[in-house]
Amino acid sequence: MFKGDAVRDLRQALGWSREELGAYLGVPEQGIASWEDGDAQPANEQLGALYRLAAANRLSFEPFRAVGPAVEGSADPFTEPRLSRVRMLVETRYMEPISLAQAARAACLEPKYFSKFFRKKVGYPFSAWLAGFRTEKATELLLKTKQPVTTIGYAVGFQSIRTFERTFKRFTGCCPGEYRMKRRPLPRTKTSGDET
Repeated sequence: MFKGDAVRDLRQALGWSREELGAYLGVPEQGIASWEDGDAQPANEQLGALYRLAAANRLSFEPFRAVGPAVEGSADPFTEPRLSRVRMLVETRYMEPISLAQAARAACLEPKYFSKFFRKKVGYPFSAWLAGFRTEKATELLLKTKQPVTTIGYAVGFQSIRTFERTFKRFTGCCPGEYRMKRRPLPRTKTSGDET
């Protein structure tokens, strides 16, 4: 069951208005209001974008109520053994190209079935989740290192800088260089009161 208040909580945690979130997702402000009121549910692409936005900003986003005994007590779909193996594959090899077929092999499923299985359990396609994972790793490197943006893009597994920058902007709302400037603390400058 979709919980509209999860969208409201995420939007407020980001400090965004409905209009700003709508602009980010390409949805009218009324659409955001209907999600928040529980009258409508985002499409899979929009839901994936919300998950990625939450992950990139290290915010909780749980838009679905657990239903039935299969998912009770387990909000994380990656506790499921097949998905746990997929996550382990990605965590250890995200800097390399990872195909849907490789992920399916890790889950011991046929690629066609794996694609449906992953989307059903996680809520969006494997490729979107992988891009979000890589973007999250990129945000860590942008804030913790002084490596150039291009180096970071290749280091987290993107095959082209253009794809990296476009994907990064889709997940975070800004370009990698802009993200670094906004999030990194400013160096402290010496003022006349600092001298002893």
